[in-house]
Amino acid sequence: SLYWPHQSHQRVIRTRSLPTSISLPPTSYVPTIPSLSLSSSTTADKLCFTTGLAYDSQMLKHQCVCEDNSRHPEHAGRIQSIWSRLQERELTSQCELISSRKATHEELLSVHSENHVSMFGNKLDNR
Repeated sequence: SLYWPHQSHQRVIRTRSLPTSISLPPTSYVPTIPSLSLSSSTTADKLCFTTGLAYDSQMLKHQCVCEDNSRHPEHAGRIQSIWSRLQERELTSQCELISSRKATHEELLSVHSENHVSMFGNKLDNR
């Protein structure tokens, strides 16, 4: 089953590589990023998460109908392995945990063909 984070997102589409010549600042240039400039009064509990993780045990139902994981890297074992590794390294506590939900038809179309969504997307309503 496919789940999508509750928060809205803007789809990123990359249509072209960088131009062959781009203008870069001198190497001595260091940009000032106000949100990263910490004062001495800033404490760890005032810092915000910069990375979010969406996980739900329902994601473990993600399986290709052919059941050949060697041909399809997106399968339950891979999802569980990644989540376990994140927990082992205590990275989940450093990230914002985001609630999951079923993906909409439009969201599925943003990453899959119409044919794929028509063939497999309807199964999402039955779970």
